[in-house]
Amino acid sequence: MGKKHKIIRKIAKVIAARFVDADSTLRDELYEISDTYAELIDLNGAILLEHPKLFEAISGEGEITALSAQEHEALLGFICNGVMLDREWALCLYFRGFAECMEYLKSSGVIKQKYMDMNFIEIFGKYPSALMNML
Repeated sequence: MGKKHKIIRKIAKVIAARFVDADSTLRDELYEISDTYAELIDLNGAILLEHPKLFEAISGEGEITALSAQEHEALLGFICNGVMLDREWALCLYFRGFAECMEYLKSSGVIKQKYMDMNFIEIFGKYPSALMNML
């Protein structure tokens, strides 16, 4: 591997490490401000506590064997909740990125004066509830 490839890999590792920290921080913020996200996280935690066999399989400590009807229904609930969590997360990332972009444009003077007093991160940044209520 050449020197250029080593440098690129090193940069990629640094970026990935910083993304993990930012990702974790943003997920913590989303848990605090979104009732839906928090309820889904708590519900999935309760499912895993109630069904240790599922917890072991999902965490990689066990294997999936024949599931009872109750365990099967719990697994389906866990998966459905995961899909909804992904949707909430995607909305959060989209609107947070939008808000940060608008703040940058405002700070660089691209946005007109009449919008200068708006705090886009406060309005849309942590969660798009302000915009979602308008839809």
